[in-house]
Amino acid sequence: MVGIDSLQNAIKDYKDLMALTVCDLNSRECMIHRCNSCPGNDALNDHFLSVFTKFDMDENDILTFKQ
Repeated sequence: MVGIDSLQNAIKDYKDLMALTVCDLNSRECMIHRCNSCPGNDALNDHFLSVFTKFDMDENDILTFKQ
């Protein structure tokens, strides 16, 4: 079982995760998804795949969270 502290440290802050999906956090065009240069969700998906692989998690594991 993965320790929640280890997983939280790997997932980062929400601003770090947003920075993976846009070119510039301060750009209105990027933040409303009107920028053609932004990496989009693929970079975020790749990040989570690497995190879950690192902790030996797969699609059969259950991950619960609260906001």
